[in-house]
Amino acid sequence: MIETQISNLVEAWGEPLLSAAFGLAIGVVFGVLAQRSRFCMRSAVVETWRGKLSDRLPLWLLALGVAMAVTQAAIFSGLVKPADIRLLSGSVSFSGAAVGGLLFGAGMILSRGCVSRLMVLAASGNVRALVTGLAFIAVAYATMKGALGPARAFFASFHLASGPDNLDVLKMTGLGPAGGAALGAGLIALALVIGGRHHLTWRTTTYGVAIGLVVAGSYAITALLNGASFDPQPVRGLSFIAPTVNAISTILATVASLDAFKLDFDLGLIPGVFIGALIAALAARDFTLQFFHNGLSVLRYLAGAALMGFGGVLAGGCSMGNGVSGSAVLAAPALIALAGMWLGAGVTDALIDRPGARKTTAAADGGLAARAAKA
Repeated sequence: MIETQISNLVEAWGEPLLSAAFGLAIGVVFGVLAQRSRFCMRSAVVETWRGKLSDRLPLWLLALGVAMAVTQAAIFSGLVKPADIRLLSGSVSFSGAAVGGLLFGAGMILSRGCVSRLMVLAASGNVRALVTGLAFIAVAYATMKGALGPARAFFASFHLASGPDNLDVLKMTGLGPAGGAALGAGLIALALVIGGRHHLTWRTTTYGVAIGLVVAGSYAITALLNGASFDPQPVRGLSFIAPTVNAISTILATVASLDAFKLDFDLGLIPGVFIGALIAALAARDFTLQFFHNGLSVLRYLAGAALMGFGGVLAGGCSMGNGVSGSAVLAAPALIALAGMWLGAGVTDALIDRPGARKTTAAADGGLAARAAKA
């Protein structure tokens, strides 16, 4: 039995080290896959809103469909218990999910990438992504643990819900995990149909399937660790908001006192993504230093980072945490946040980045630059 093997590993390695090792392994695999496939929800959203599909939407749908089908199979088998998944059993804000999703969607357009994509790009030499990612971390930390906490609490206070009867869509509808697996299979079929018309290669298909399996694998591994743990942790898929803030909190606490250092899943996951993406970039000779084009573009990226940092914490997850992992278990707040991300991104893209909007923005930027030069 795999549960027995995990228990033996916990006894041999210790729970903190084993959790960090699993987090590191998952992060490295995801980092490699995301770097090679250029996986990013922003690209899928933009091409859908513009009506110019390529292989970006099929890739994203395929990853979501596989994650959903396999995770629901794990729930059906009893390996993963919905009661252990925070998004299905805890107390969650629907208003926070809606507002946070809108803000996060707008932010990923301004910063030209979601959180996971920024991490991968930073590891590939993109200085813009590195600076944007650091700004995102600062705002996310302030929202979760600092000065922006009251603003977060305000938006989250309008509609709170808790318990599986209000959070688990499959339970509310009576579909159950079998129905969830069927929905996942439907998404896979849809991805392949769209991909067949828009040049989805076998290599990209393989990447999409693998990313979905990594998300489902994260649920399975954290469920096994939860079952063998004396201090049970939430069962989770892949997410990069709370893990990043938690990892930074551990590092800051360790600087103050070495006794505060504690290995855990998050402290392995986040470095793992960077390591995996860096290895993939170097192996493919894709590592290239890239900088900001001008001072005005810095403001755009930093604004996007701020919106993603605040919005992601408010929504309870990023485009991976809600958009793929949360949607894979059909969590109501994740689906609300996902809809908000698509809407916020679509509106922001229409106002700023589409060809007509770009001319207006460029003219405005030129006027600002001219005034700055005169000054």
